[in-house]
Amino acid sequence: MNDNDIVSIGSSMGKVYARPKQHELDMFIQDISNWNVARDYLKTYRNLNDETIKNFNLGFDYYRNQIAIPEYKNKELVNIGFRSLDKEPQVKYTKERGCENWIFNEEALELAKKNQSILICSNQFDAMSAWQAGFKSVVSVPVGKDAIGLWMELLKSIPRIYISFEATSQMKKFGIGFADRLGTDKCFEVKLPDEVIDLCSYFKQYTAEDFKQILKEARPYYKYTYTGLSDIITSLREKKDDDLTISCLPFISWKDGFTAVMSGVTNVGKTSVALNVANELATRDIPVLCLVIERSIEDSGERFLQIRYKETKDSIKTIPSEKWDFIAKDTETLPLYFANTNIKRLEEIIVKSKTLFNTKFVIIDHLDKLIRNSSAGNYIVEQAFAIGEIVKICQENNIMALVLHHIKKQEGVSTVPKKPSLNDLKGSGSIKDDPEAVIMLSIPDRNQLEVDILKNKGPMGSRIYEFDTATGVIGRDISFVPELLNEKQKVQMNFDKF
Repeated sequence: MNDNDIVSIGSSMGKVYARPKQHELDMFIQDISNWNVARDYLKTYRNLNDETIKNFNLGFDYYRNQIAIPEYKNKELVNIGFRSLDKEPQVKYTKERGCENWIFNEEALELAKKNQSILICSNQFDAMSAWQAGFKSVVSVPVGKDAIGLWMELLKSIPRIYISFEATSQMKKFGIGFADRLGTDKCFEVKLPDEVIDLCSYFKQYTAEDFKQILKEARPYYKYTYTGLSDIITSLREKKDDDLTISCLPFISWKDGFTAVMSGVTNVGKTSVALNVANELATRDIPVLCLVIERSIEDSGERFLQIRYKETKDSIKTIPSEKWDFIAKDTETLPLYFANTNIKRLEEIIVKSKTLFNTKFVIIDHLDKLIRNSSAGNYIVEQAFAIGEIVKICQENNIMALVLHHIKKQEGVSTVPKKPSLNDLKGSGSIKDDPEAVIMLSIPDRNQLEVDILKNKGPMGSRIYEFDTATGVIGRDISFVPELLNEKQKVQMNFDKF
């Protein structure tokens, strides 16, 4: 398995990381000893000694009053983090723009493989404090929106992972998320005393022997997998609503582990609808993986760009260079990823995507092709197995999935296809029984798309949307705009009100 199994939309646009200037870092390192404000911050506030400062090549940018913290990948400088020393900075921590996000203290990975364990922090100063105390197998990692990257794959081979994030509710949530991606059975939560918020503060008050005892007492994160009645009551009292809604797929409240099948008449635009969904979610910073089994990644990427930038198949080929520059910049950090797969590698690719990119939503285009690419014999049995596997993978990994599928060939109908029902789904009855929702698409009139929710754990019904077939863009909901509906649609929509 190689790093090119999953391709981001940004990398497909030719994204190239910038590199920090080594000579600037050299000046920062030289200046660290010339400024009292930098030395006082590192030695007094952070409690770091000269050996630690030198080992991590810390520097000081006196023009911006910031501590410089270099990051290396394969011993090459790939980024520089900065910590502002202003009394009330707008942003405390920044990094060089356009550079690659990587783990801090990558060299610890080799030692971690020998020791069979590693300590993960969310802050470089925490990692340096632990290193100074004798815990050399320690790294700090990006968190939040930036917590993605191939570096996550490097941690998968380490059998015991200790996670020590700052003692805040947000960082606790990040810690649970990291453990979920790396494996809750091998990740252990490091709990510091109540009076300290991070490792930097901890090692000012406690010894290395004290910390060894904390590591011994660390408990695996799988405890968060199980929900007690008290947790359910707390959630209900707080009235948390983490369900996901998607504008062009009405009535459905998506939850972790939720799977829906989407089908429709031939050439209705299933892929276009799916890519509209991908665009909406990625724009909302929800990482999406598109498994494009029916067509090439390049073709799917081009169709996505048509939808995102409202271009036709012909017009996208004549986009001027300045617009391509804008598109490249707009897509470089978009959390949208593409991959090809087959039924045998389906779980492997989905789990890898979750590990590397924190994928929350998977689009499979489409089920029939996934089946045809496999070696099993009986088509109906094969279908039932495939949809069952998809549902299982999503539930076990807390991922939502939209699976595209075909309907049976419509016999004896006019040139206008009839509106399909659940019974029109092609093949195994598991296609409608196993998923939580079934979505059916049809074309009620020119430049219109009807989305029918035929199965759902909540309400069901249909909505009509404007649909530009040239670009693939789904527009506004026109279900209750009388002047845009024909007489048959008006009657149906009036009926649906009741």
